[in-house]
Amino acid sequence: MTEEVGKYFMQQYNKAKFRVVPGHWPDFESKEEVDAWIEAIGSITLVLADNSTTRKYCPRCKNEEIRLTDNYCKICGLKLED
Repeated sequence: MTEEVGKYFMQQYNKAKFRVVPGHWPDFESKEEVDAWIEAIGSITLVLADNSTTRKYCPRCKNEEIRLTDNYCKICGLKLED
């Protein structure tokens, strides 16, 4: 990675809303590659992010920190219907 591309990457990475273990990113050859990678990882992060469309709530204790894949409430233990 050239010094110019490396500086550009760090600027774009510092603006991003995700983090990667330092040094675990590609050896970019151009600013376009940097932009494509930042956009791709950002998109993946949005898909995997915990948001209201991936959660449900417990009718007993109103716990809202339940993932759609959970089958019971981790606070009160209520078995949840599918």
